[in-house]
Amino acid sequence: MPRLPRIDLARFYRYAMPVTVAAIILILIALGIWFLYLHEKQSVTDAVSAGRGLGTDVSSAFPGGSAYQNVVSAVSSVFGGGTSATSTPAGATKAAPQLWEVATAPAASITFAKDGTSTVARFLDAASGNIFDADPATSVIARRTKTLMPRIAQGAWYGEEGAVLRYEDNAGIETFSGSINAATTTGSLSATEAQALAANGPGDLEGAMLPRGILDLVAASSSIFYIAPYNGEYAGTIAKPDGSDAKRIWTSPLAEWRAQLAGNRILLVQAASEGVTGSAYELGTDGSSSLVLANLPGLAARENATTHAILYSTVGGSGAITLSVRASDGKVQTLPFATFADKCAWDPAAPSVVYCAVPHAIPQGSVLPDAWYRGEVHFDDAIWRFDTATGSVSQAYDPHAANRSLDILDPMVSPDGTYLAFRDAASGTGWVLRLTAK
Repeated sequence: MPRLPRIDLARFYRYAMPVTVAAIILILIALGIWFLYLHEKQSVTDAVSAGRGLGTDVSSAFPGGSAYQNVVSAVSSVFGGGTSATSTPAGATKAAPQLWEVATAPAASITFAKDGTSTVARFLDAASGNIFDADPATSVIARRTKTLMPRIAQGAWYGEEGAVLRYEDNAGIETFSGSINAATTTGSLSATEAQALAANGPGDLEGAMLPRGILDLVAASSSIFYIAPYNGEYAGTIAKPDGSDAKRIWTSPLAEWRAQLAGNRILLVQAASEGVTGSAYELGTDGSSSLVLANLPGLAARENATTHAILYSTVGGSGAITLSVRASDGKVQTLPFATFADKCAWDPAAPSVVYCAVPHAIPQGSVLPDAWYRGEVHFDDAIWRFDTATGSVSQAYDPHAANRSLDILDPMVSPDGTYLAFRDAASGTGWVLRLTAK
């Protein structure tokens, strides 16, 4: 029987061990490289997901996670004013607090819409371009769209489901106009059904790009008006919301205009600045125009869509702010508080009533309104109600009651006069105030 060869174990270990150790080191190095590669790819994935609101931080400046979580973090535990928490469980809905922060991430725009018989606050998430509906009666927030359009700077609304999103990229100012194509019908949703819509997935925002370079745009139920460069000047164009049937009806050598749609009229106001006089014109859809306010310093204005009274503010040489109302017959009355017209909104349900955010104090030494427009100064506002027909004035709400300090921007009153929606100029977040406490 043949004998097996004898193995010299000492010699084997002397040569094999270094090879084994080297192999282990190479494997560990390879695993380390693979880990770093995966980590880098995950970072890219997280960044994309963040913009889409899919569960990661939108930005380090925001306190929450995904766009949807940022929004619904303000829904439940709604004791106290404006308190943020987690989303309300299905079937456990209740009315929001009188002052409700509907999102903890900045909103590019906020408005009111009808959801069946309910009035909801509809807002546009600035980070993702997603649209959300917040129901103050139930505290339910439903995500309406999932179309990704990052870094929205401004929004406008038309009809029941239409939205205009504006942003700037390397090519210039871009404007997209579209309508919500809902994944689930929203004609008459209960609170539970609204939550189901948010859980099952929102719809798309479908539409078309409008001309590049639009400087200012306003929208209504069935039309838009925008200002854009044209042949060395600046032209005002009226069109359908999708950009069709566009018709230039006005031109100006000046670029700095702010437009408003008030019924069948367009109010054009020269952009306000300290020490610079401005004027306001009413423009008809046929191109006819009339001067309504002339050569006023630091001018800002808001027109009543029903009565066509114009609320306007001016800033004197000493920084004193004056707020006035010009009735349709030309009569002028001065309101008993100092604030910018940009901080005021007419009540559609009571056309003689206007709500204004009035600072507790005006910062001294600031160039106004420029410093406020640039975000260099912020105010601490209370909301006041003024009836232009009777002259009665009263405080509607002070955010201090909810331990909040808010610099109110772009306010608007719901069609039934129940709610006031606005953005906080300091944080960009969207808010809803119930004007009558329950």
